[in-house]
Amino acid sequence: MLSRILKAQVLFSVLVLSALITEAGPRSHRSRGDNEQSQRQPDPYNRRDQRNYEQRQRTAPAPNYNEGTDVTDDSELIAAIRKGRSVQFLMAANLEVIQVLPDDTSGLQHQKWIVRLSNGQKVQAVYNSDMCPKVPVNEGDRVTLAGMFLMTGQGAMMHWLHHDPRGKRPDGFVELNGERYCDK
Repeated sequence: MLSRILKAQVLFSVLVLSALITEAGPRSHRSRGDNEQSQRQPDPYNRRDQRNYEQRQRTAPAPNYNEGTDVTDDSELIAAIRKGRSVQFLMAANLEVIQVLPDDTSGLQHQKWIVRLSNGQKVQAVYNSDMCPKVPVNEGDRVTLAGMFLMTGQGAMMHWLHHDPRGKRPDGFVELNGERYCDK
């Protein structure tokens, strides 16, 4: 009888120890992964990375691009696409509107259109029409866009094409036929 109790206790101890070892394994693996993550590039889609970026931006005043633009081409946008990285603010000029998409009416209202760059690449422009008057954009128009550049699962996109009501980033805008939309 004593041997059965002893065997049961030994078995129980082995099970507890193996459970502890199994549990400790992934934890130590996770901590190694966390160290690797600390060396990774910031992900603009990760809220923590975005907050960290915005905190760094608050320390330096945002450049004022509303005084006028001397940007005459789309080279900065082409370079961002080539690198495949998001850019918090850039400007691109002389973009041809090749397709006006239906407005996005779910949630915040957005106008959308596709522009063609000088190298033939296409970028989707997303403009918040809840905050600003609609841009009377048509196919064949030439526009200047200023805002955030993102690489998404569906391709390249320009967003934040309007002023920032919180003042945390440079004001974006759309310029069409010499008129600037939503820069203040």
